[in-house]
Amino acid sequence: MVQIIMAVLGYCIGINRLAKGLGYLPFKKSLEMSDAEVTRRKHLFSISGLALFGIGVVYTLSYFGGD
Repeated sequence: MVQIIMAVLGYCIGINRLAKGLGYLPFKKSLEMSDAEVTRRKHLFSISGLALFGIGVVYTLSYFGGD
């Protein structure tokens, strides 16, 4: 059961952060930041989104693989 919960959370949060990193969704206080800070935050959102999406993949494989 834990694998399913972690997989769903990994996919949902990962996709959300990737969307913010790619500019599809706005993030808090982005209008008040400089361009360099916005770019830095977008890169961080993209990296963390990929990591969380990867966690979702790992837990999905763990669930279906029987580990």
